[in-house]
Amino acid sequence: MAMGQPSIMSLADLATPMAIRVAATLNLVDRAGDGATAERLAADTGTSAPILRRLLDHLVTVGLFTCESDRYRPTDLGAQLAEFKPLLDINRAGGRADLAFVDLLHTITTGASAYTHRYGREFWADLDAHPPLRRSFDAQMAWRFENHVSLIAANFPLGAVTLKKSTPAVATATCCAPSSPRIPASAAPWSTLLPPPPPPWPASPPPA
Repeated sequence: MAMGQPSIMSLADLATPMAIRVAATLNLVDRAGDGATAERLAADTGTSAPILRRLLDHLVTVGLFTCESDRYRPTDLGAQLAEFKPLLDINRAGGRADLAFVDLLHTITTGASAYTHRYGREFWADLDAHPPLRRSFDAQMAWRFENHVSLIAANFPLGAVTLKKSTPAVATATCCAPSSPRIPASAAPWSTLLPPPPPPWPASPPPA
């Protein structure tokens, strides 16, 4: 490998992605606050203090935490662990589904679902079988909508949008303007954003 050339091993690393997900799952950012020892964080999370310290030390190495006087504190980058917890928490629907990538070879080899291979059910059946997972999925979709609604409004300048819920109920939210959407609090959680149907095609050309 030539000097200065990126290493394929940095792209193949699994330790950092899993450390990030475990830290988000354990709420380490919120628990650490302005600084906490590994022992206190272990007591708060019911985990092994020596092993948690190793996890925290790795997060220090990658710039997500600092450690001063044996107290760990999240950096600005590490604070995003709390912001993106709905997507990273491995006990929630999205984070749990991400773990199926470990079985990607099974999918490539057989053409079958890695999620089904790992958990014994396909994704939607798994949500139906585990109500907490279903609720976490709805919350994740609501989080995505809340964080992307300004982009949606900017790129789809529609007077109104129809929101299809992940449950049978359907509701409509009206946007005041593309740059300032108004979404009622009752409009969450939603899993699908659908534009309104186009107007009916005229039966004959309009008069000249």
